Amino acid sequence: MKFKSAPIIVASGLLILALTACGGAEPIPTPTVSPTDTSAPPTATHVPGPHPSGRTHHEMVYDSKCDQVVLFGGTTGNYDDPTNATNEVWTYDLASNTWFERAPWLGPQPMSDVAAAYDSESNVTILFGGGTIPYIRGFETDIFLDETWAYSCDTDTWKEMAKGPIARLGNQMVYHTASNRIILFGGAAPPGQIAAGGNDTWVYDFNEDSWQEMAPSTRPPKRYHHAMAYDSESDKVLVWGGRDLPDPSMWAYDLYTDTWEKMAAVGGPLNRNFAAMVYDSKADRVILYGGLGKDDTWAYDYNSASWTEMKPETGPGKLAKHSMVYDPVSDKTILFGGRYYDSDKFEYMDETWIYDYSTNTWINMSPTN
Repeated sequence: MKFKSAPIIVASGLLILALTACGGAEPIPTPTVSPTDTSAPPTATHVPGPHPSGRTHHEMVYDSKCDQVVLFGGTTGNYDDPTNATNEVWTYDLASNTWFERAPWLGPQPMSDVAAAYDSESNVTILFGGGTIPYIRGFETDIFLDETWAYSCDTDTWKEMAKGPIARLGNQMVYHTASNRIILFGGAAPPGQIAAGGNDTWVYDFNEDSWQEMAPSTRPPKRYHHAMAYDSESDKVLVWGGRDLPDPSMWAYDLYTDTWEKMAAVGGPLNRNFAAMVYDSKADRVILYGGLGKDDTWAYDYNSASWTEMKPETGPGKLAKHSMVYDPVSDKTILFGGRYYDSDKFEYMDETWIYDYSTNTWINMSPTN
């Protein structure tokens, strides 16, 4: 099954606007398929806070319209207690080094292990999947979600979109700039649907509010809690790592031919789950940090299929279940949260770190406002 391109439709329509910290006031565009609209007048204004509490299994994206990092959800304590899942939304401004807690009227339920990607054409963050208990041990008590949500930083509003693939958590998504589509790969789903991890590939079109399952003839092994990034220079979606996989190979996906390619595994990091990976567009490198029991920083060059261990003098420490995003305006990679591997399993980091590839340095920003 080949990818079917769809015409880009200029959306119109209005949502009730909420007060924001971003400036500007443009609502979430109305897609051609009208979803359930959950926007409503806000009951509270935004009150600046110091920064998000320590957490894991949260998601971050860079919103180019607001020029801020958007953080959603995660778990803030013992993952066996679903009340520790959160649906908080925070934004981070690197220029002023400030976090700001948002106050959307309605939106997703508290959840962890959700996948997110920012659609720069429509200026919305798309969420899919997730659950209330992020750590996979026995699936019978986990709650898996199949909801698709769109968030506007401009208006601080959520809108529920069309249902997607089967419910799952631990999946990953990226925005494919060239096609204006979001690509999802893998994840763990309830028993009898995807056993212990998936290797299915899906494409989401916000303008049509529709999901399309792809049918590549070759696929990476099933996985969840993997790392994923979109290399815009090569126009490839890159997937690495994941739970219980012995193979450390990078896999590359071409949307237009609907094909996955296994890249040569020469050197590079040891395989692991819970690592984070972003694409640095200025350096044309994928940056990977951490993962279960690791504190290493790596750069991957798709063109030469080669890894370079960066070995900066300092860093965030041995982290797992953290989140990273690349800010192209500042040319910095921003990291927040994660579990400290060498401490109590419920001790979660609440520090903000930035990585500069050009100088190979990590800096602890530690906002205090």
